[in-house]
Parts: sequence; C-alpha cells; structure tokens
Amino acid sequence: MSRINRLVEVLVLVVALSTSGCFLDGARAQDTRQREPLVGRVEEIAGGGQPLLPRDLLEGGAASLETGVKQSGTLPLAFKGQWEGNVKITQMDIYPAQHPEPYCQQFIAEIKRYFRLGKNGILELRFAPTTDGKITVDSSNVRFFRGLAIGLTSQVSPALVPPGTNVPSTVRNDVQELGADRVEQIRIDYVRIVDQWRRPITTGFTEVSALYQMQAPKRMRIKILNIDYDHAGKPLWKCLLEGNARRWSTQ
Repeated sequence: MSRINRLVEVLVLVVALSTSGCFLDGARAQDTRQREPLVGRVEEIAGGGQPLLPRDLLEGGAASLETGVKQSGTLPLAFKGQWEGNVKITQMDIYPAQHPEPYCQQFIAEIKRYFRLGKNGILELRFAPTTDGKITVDSSNVRFFRGLAIGLTSQVSPALVPPGTNVPSTVRNDVQELGADRVEQIRIDYVRIVDQWRRPITTGFTEVSALYQMQAPKRMRIKILNIDYDHAGKPLWKCLLEGNARRWSTQ
C-alpha cells in the first residue's frame, strides 16, 4: 500500500506542476497583451477612423487660436540630425459633398489636380534641440513635383489656391511614445489665408501628424498623416504618406 500511496503522490505533484505551468503561461500571455504597442492617431485614422478635428479647438474662438502653443514632451535624442528619404501616398480621400463654399470647392479641385494615390515625394527632415532641451522637428519638407510640398513644421507658405498665403498658428503639438521604438507627434495649425494685402480670404486648420519608428541607428520608418479642415473643422481632404528615411548627419 505504501508504494501505491507514493505513486499517487507523485501523480498529484506532476498534475499540480503542469497546471501551475498553464497558469503561468496564461499570465505571461496576458502580460504580453497588456504591453502591446499603443495605437496612435496616425494608425487609428489610417485604419478607417474618421478624420475629425478635436472639438475643443473650436470652443475658444479665433482669438484663442492665434496665440500658439509649445511642443509637449520631447522626441528621442536618438532622432537628432539630418534625415532624407522617400515617401508615397498610400491613402487619399476628398470630401467635396461637405463643402458647397466656392473657395473650398476650388481647394478640392486643386488637390485632385496635383495629388493622387501612389505619388512619390522626397522627404527632408531635421531634428534638433530647442532652447529648453527638447528634441523637435527643426525643418522639414515632403517635396513633390512643381514645387508642391507638405511640411511637418509650421511656416508661412503659398496657399494651394492662388494668390493666397497661409499664415499658421500652432494650436496643438503633442508628442507621445507608443512603445516598440514608435513615437508619434500630432501637430495642428489654425490657418488664416490672406491675399497679397494681408486681407483675410478664409480660415481653416491643417493637421500633420507623424509616426516615427527607429529600425536602426541610421534608418527610420515614417508614416505622415495630412488633413486639411475648413473653419468649422470639417475635413476637406486626407492623405497618408508612408516611407523610409536614412540619417546622413547627426548635426
């Protein structure tokens, strides 16, 4: 009987160890799920989310939108330097039915004229520290043919509908770490469009959000979301650019 009891004890011990192993594996799997990379704005909208302007940006009126905001958070120090690469338009949508206004219709017509799926652009990007030590996008351009460009920085530039000029003021500039070496920066500008005598033509918003993923010390995967909105925050068009960049200088 003693031998039988010992055999039973051994079997019970083996079953207990196997069961505890299952529980541990389940806990590890749950922990892995909890640590999955976050989904940011770029991937949310690229995955089918609606391109809606955050409503709080419309609550304070035009005066509050012209004051400008500073960048929250910092991009990684590992980004510092000059990067160059190529991107392609992988998604593009326009929303003419939401905009009966003549200027908006003309803007959408210009978009259809110059941009389309599959169009390639040359990316030039420089990260540098600010006076308070934050790493930021110091200069940038995605250059297309005929001098057209999409910028990741806020700057006065010719409007797509001539002869206007875009005069932007940054109202959102947030940096967020998404895990797995992925960092997202969301920048939204309130834009006044003026004529050659600085008289107002119209107003709107431009969003340029970028998702950066370091793949090696000198290689980076980039997704850039560009959305233009009218004065009421309704989207005029949306495009997603995807590509790769290589660092040529750390300065």
